[in-house]
Amino acid sequence: MGGSYGGYLTMCVLSRDPFYRFACGIAKYGDSNLISSWAQCNRELRLYSKISLGHPARNCAVYEAGSPIHDLHRIKKPLLLLHGLEDDVVPPQASEEIVYELKRLDKVFEYKTYAGEPRGFLMRATPNWMPTNASNVFLDWYLLP
Repeated sequence: MGGSYGGYLTMCVLSRDPFYRFACGIAKYGDSNLISSWAQCNRELRLYSKISLGHPARNCAVYEAGSPIHDLHRIKKPLLLLHGLEDDVVPPQASEEIVYELKRLDKVFEYKTYAGEPRGFLMRATPNWMPTNASNVFLDWYLLP
């Protein structure tokens, strides 16, 4: 379970662990497609990605290899996606891409969005317990005997 980079890592682990060691995963405002995220994110994040990975036009293979969206077919465990609709770092479209692919692949997942929420579920528009409650219900469902 994790948010932002932790959400990205959750999807990497669920889609790239050949031993399927995890019972489920929770990705909060995570990313899975580095190329589309580069195109959708704000200028500062685009520069950070360019410094870290180079420009996607010149290093497309690096961006593709780092994008777990291409490995979602390997996921065998349930995934919960949580995203604030006002997130300006990882836009909600990133989660929409994941949802589209998970549906296409007929994977077990839940997707919850929060109107008025920016990054991190810190806004007063949504009680902060709501994403936590969704996570707890999900974990109870998939972890309890």
